[in-house]
Amino acid sequence: MTLLGKSAADRVKVLERYPDLNRMPTQLVYELALNRAEQGNYEAAMDLFKNRFFGREEGGTNVRQVWIEVNLQHALELAKGNRCKDALAVTKSLGSPVSGLVFTQDGLQPFLNSARGSFLLGEVSLSCGQEKDAREWYRRSTQATEPSEIVWV
Repeated sequence: MTLLGKSAADRVKVLERYPDLNRMPTQLVYELALNRAEQGNYEAAMDLFKNRFFGREEGGTNVRQVWIEVNLQHALELAKGNRCKDALAVTKSLGSPVSGLVFTQDGLQPFLNSARGSFLLGEVSLSCGQEKDAREWYRRSTQATEPSEIVWV
């Protein structure tokens, strides 16, 4: 069954049919977390990171990247909903360790400081009337040199 062309809600329904979510393969956990975030269900997306080991694969997706993305999407949604205090709180805590989530203890900064991360943080700041901060985030996003990040410049 292909999930291409399906809505986030449809993709979530399909992924949640996995027989044991606690033993779901890492790549499917990432897909489910991102789709729950796209659906606007950030709490359920973040719950997927709890009580789970995330092994590293060479050339694979890093759990930190998915964690940052879910949180950035949450901050954007809050900002668009004029909940700027909450949105800015999410962005300020984004690089901080979270109790019980070992992977947040280090290694978040490269993903947070990526061109995409900087651009999206600029979007949150701009939506919340923080124009000076937004300009600084946008400026940081223009520093990208990796081919995969040039689109954010």
